[in-house]
Amino acid sequence: MTPKKTIYVKEADMPTWERYERAVTDNQAAESVSAMVADAMTAYLAPYGDQGDGLYVIAPDEARDSVQFGAGRVALLGRFGRGEWILHLDEDEFGKDANSPYEIERGDGTVGYAVTRARRHIAMAREDKERQTATFKRLEVECDTHTEAFEGRWLVEPDEDFTGPTKSDFDNPRHGWFPDAYYGVALTKRGRFAVYQARSGDRQSGRLTVYESLEDASEEMPRSVVAAARAELTNTTPIIERDI
Repeated sequence: MTPKKTIYVKEADMPTWERYERAVTDNQAAESVSAMVADAMTAYLAPYGDQGDGLYVIAPDEARDSVQFGAGRVALLGRFGRGEWILHLDEDEFGKDANSPYEIERGDGTVGYAVTRARRHIAMAREDKERQTATFKRLEVECDTHTEAFEGRWLVEPDEDFTGPTKSDFDNPRHGWFPDAYYGVALTKRGRFAVYQARSGDRQSGRLTVYESLEDASEEMPRSVVAAARAELTNTTPIIERDI
């Protein structure tokens, strides 16, 4: 038995609907109404699905919580809520700091526009990850009575003379740091953030702490060190917020 669906037509669209039905029954100028609706839905959904290079556009009837990577998908583009396009990037492919989910500007609102903008953002995220991972090497720091070693790259290399708190940091001190301390911040091979802290003139005071994100690590460091690390990570000029 053929399944049935009910279609409700707006009163303003009735003249067009009636003209189409007459064309089907009187002149055989078109296919059946059901075939026409199926063709229209097929055309509407055509831009959705696999876009190549790991980008997949979620169909309109898929929910935001259905975002799942796999089967060659590394980037998922969906239209949610009031029509905004949201791009989700796989952390394994692009890294944890690839700005995901990323909201696409509306433009003309079409799938094609969203895909173009998504591809541009994907390219930038890949470039950032390549830049971040290209210079990983073995790093060593002195901690108490031993040396700790790991694979990574310095965002802020520890230096007794240059990586301690600045004058502006004393206006807004943070918990966990000392006026005579200096710091080092490294991005590890596994995408984590290693923070080294030691007291000037006392190498045995050194300790290494690992965080999942730079945001988590920032709570234990002076703002000037956080700004320098973030600037190196994003290849931008440091911004130090001051309440003056």
